[in-house]
Amino acid sequence: MDTFFLNELKSCCVDINGDRENAGGISGVMDAYRRIMDFSELARQEGLLALCDACDKLDKGDRTQGFLFRLMMQVVDGDEPVVVSEMGLNMLAADDYHAYEGLIVLMYYKGACLIQTGVSIDRLGSYMQSLMPQFLREILQKKEEERSEDDYIKEDDKRDKWVRSLCEDNREVDERDYSIVNQTSLTLLEMSDKEIQTILRHITNDDLVMAMIELPGRVRARIFDNTSTRLARMLAEDVMCKGKVTLSEVEKSCVNIMRTVIKLEAEGEIAHHNLTVQKFVIGVYDVPDPLCPKGCYSAGLTCTMMCLTLGKFFSISLCTDSAISCASFNV
Repeated sequence: MDTFFLNELKSCCVDINGDRENAGGISGVMDAYRRIMDFSELARQEGLLALCDACDKLDKGDRTQGFLFRLMMQVVDGDEPVVVSEMGLNMLAADDYHAYEGLIVLMYYKGACLIQTGVSIDRLGSYMQSLMPQFLREILQKKEEERSEDDYIKEDDKRDKWVRSLCEDNREVDERDYSIVNQTSLTLLEMSDKEIQTILRHITNDDLVMAMIELPGRVRARIFDNTSTRLARMLAEDVMCKGKVTLSEVEKSCVNIMRTVIKLEAEGEIAHHNLTVQKFVIGVYDVPDPLCPKGCYSAGLTCTMMCLTLGKFFSISLCTDSAISCASFNV
């Protein structure tokens, strides 16, 4: 199906490059770009359900807007991403689209799929532009530059406030908390700026954003301090606009980050740190504990046995209460 999409895109772009004076077609592409961006902004601020009213305002009699309406309603109705993607490709294959009209529906198809995943505005805009021939990208860039400077200032101010807000979380990082989130926090706080920059280059933005949802403000600040202003704003927007996530999703991302840290240390990319505890904690998150009512991860050990093992292995006391439980491990 990827081959089909790329073949359709190439065919449309060849036709468009041979018809560069088509004012109506150019205007249609510009309008489609702005419509997708507006839909994305609305979804991120108010949720996917808010797109229902926006979709009702589309001109269903127009082939391209009708295509967007049908696909976006699948997103609003909560269909799985794979279903939305397959439906979009089916609609592309079933109807005959060419040149500018074809590019617009391809933009709508990819735009709807990316909006459903919650991708940031900046990344969505970059992706939409990557679908256009160069002369259309140049026209779009000029139009975007003509937007009111106040609009850009307001957007940046909003994102800067998000960055500051995320850093104001005053939760403490406790050395005696052996949850993977806390151990990730401790590890990143021990790293130098150069080491954090190295780590950030080797982890995915998805894992970083997911982890940052639960990381304390001090750790978020270290991350923001080691990224560009633009990337910091994008990360803050992704964290603030992320939909509902589970603790297990956050923990999985933290495990991925810590595995990367351990790998980089082994390869000499970062300095040697004592990661013995972190390596052990990663292991206990690998397999869900069937005996734990909270669904903790403990590599086949019960949470009680995990606490006892850590206590014996590292000669530390994990809980002052004689009844060691999941809560004492802070999982």
